[in-house]
Amino acid sequence: MSPKQNFQSPPQPKPDKKAPGIPSPAQVLLASHLPGGLYQRTLFINTGPEILAGGLVNRISGGQLYWMGRDHSALSRAQDILRTYPGLESTITFEIDLPQTTHSSFDQAALLIPKSRALARRWILAAYQALKPGGNLYLCGPNDLGIRSLIKDAEAIFLAGTVLAYKKGNRVARLRKPLEPGEPGNSADWVTAPGIAPGSWQEFQFEWQSSNWQFYSLPGVFSANQLDDGTRLLLDQLHLPQDARVLDFGCGCGVIGILAALQGASAVDMVDVDLLAVASARRNVTARGLTHLRCLAGYGLQPVAGQRYTHILSNPPFHTGRSINYGVTDEFIAGSGRLLEKGGQVILVANRFIPYERKLQRYYRKVARLAETGRYQVFSASIPKKQPETN
Repeated sequence: MSPKQNFQSPPQPKPDKKAPGIPSPAQVLLASHLPGGLYQRTLFINTGPEILAGGLVNRISGGQLYWMGRDHSALSRAQDILRTYPGLESTITFEIDLPQTTHSSFDQAALLIPKSRALARRWILAAYQALKPGGNLYLCGPNDLGIRSLIKDAEAIFLAGTVLAYKKGNRVARLRKPLEPGEPGNSADWVTAPGIAPGSWQEFQFEWQSSNWQFYSLPGVFSANQLDDGTRLLLDQLHLPQDARVLDFGCGCGVIGILAALQGASAVDMVDVDLLAVASARRNVTARGLTHLRCLAGYGLQPVAGQRYTHILSNPPFHTGRSINYGVTDEFIAGSGRLLEKGGQVILVANRFIPYERKLQRYYRKVARLAETGRYQVFSASIPKKQPETN
């Protein structure tokens, strides 16, 4: 039996089949219970643009809307949709925190919970700070993402919550900020946790090439508390020339890009659609005083269109929330060849159950497996195939 046959990969998860633009049951539930009001000032956190489907726009017309979240692409789509409603006064922020000028200024806030409980707590605290005394938080999400526990978390700083409805495995609750609010830390110790308290960061350390490394991250960012084993396997294959120009796609908190720069790359771009990831990468770049790295937010390869690299490195994403979604990585593989200089190569790491080798072979003439373990494989791809022109 060959070594390859000894590996036992976990079963492949089912892909996400939700059509883009179609509201999820949680989004529908939240939208149906969010009150309108001519002069209401509403904060939307992580709700996605799909929440605007149905009759919500009519109920909130005439009010002021402020949107924040982590997904650059979702915020951009919301921005495009809101522009089609000239009667709505709306602001989209691509920053990870609300400015202090917005504190205690909102009548209500709508929050769709994320997968990470720590990130949900960060946003619950942000909503508390943003709401006027007496303002309401509408908190919604799936039962299997822990909405019941998060309602209890929110009740530690808000008044007791009221569950408004249950539907299709989701629930929505309303919580009111006290008329005479105190400091949240007096009633909930989680508000001071690293990455949740404003201006704070999670920190983690790891050893690589006989050196200890410290990185900063935020809740919800991929591998936010430790070096991912797949990333380590990719790093062990890196042997960059001093004049390497590197793209780190799906950079997370920037480990691959930063260590490529410290290995000698002359220029590094790091790209991620996750605003929390890009903020973390920037924090790590600043902490090391590196000046030849750029951290860019945006969907796919759009932020670096027209650039050229000798090496494109990636531990590519394949999750959208809880669901498996290969769309972003498929587009990355298809488009990466246009960014490679002659003689350049793509190096990516993937879980063994993902068929990236076949995907790479569709677009590259030369594909090699550089390393593998029971869980991960590292591939190198070079010499892009000529692709048909698209209109």
